[in-house]
Amino acid sequence: MGLIEKNPLKGYEIKTINSKKEALSIEDIKLLENYEIAPHFKGMELARDIFLFSFYMAGMRFSDVCKLKWENVTDTEVVYTMSKSERRAGSTRYIPITPKVKLILERYKTDKTFVFPVLDNCKPDNIEEIEYTIYIANNKLNRSIKILAEHVGITKHVSMYIAKHSFASHAVKNNVNLFHISKLLGHTKLATTEHYLRDFFQKEQTDVMNNLFGQ
Repeated sequence: MGLIEKNPLKGYEIKTINSKKEALSIEDIKLLENYEIAPHFKGMELARDIFLFSFYMAGMRFSDVCKLKWENVTDTEVVYTMSKSERRAGSTRYIPITPKVKLILERYKTDKTFVFPVLDNCKPDNIEEIEYTIYIANNKLNRSIKILAEHVGITKHVSMYIAKHSFASHAVKNNVNLFHISKLLGHTKLATTEHYLRDFFQKEQTDVMNNLFGQ
């Protein structure tokens, strides 16, 4: 086998494409919120509650919602450490409990360890079991929230993940200060937030131009 004398990858450029972030409007959120789910559709009800909880908790990650314990909940705020950022400074979040969040919490108030029942059958020290259970629950609840979205006439691709995008988009549309959005999203650098919000600000720029000069 001969030797390769020239680097075959020299001059080769890998191009990355930024996928557009999908987000629900506050009107979409209200459609999900107000839809009457039949009592026997427990999975769909749980999916909606977790999605709305994530949205009203400034885009809390699905895994963090599942791992949230009652010990993290005070009378006025939820205090927790983001699971994917445990070792870095600023990974602890303090999110105020708003009336919407309080209503959801009251529906799940029990003497069990976790706020939501996703991990009720897991051993607290079995990390593999917890992560696998979250993975399965994410797929299952994504299907449920997608079906619910179709029922209420939402045509966007809805999943647990876009609760965070929806919060960020809503904050931008309501002219929330970038610093506050950054803190609520758990970012340690404003540059991270600026990059994350780029798609949402682009939409706002389009709206501004349309308002100025007509569509």
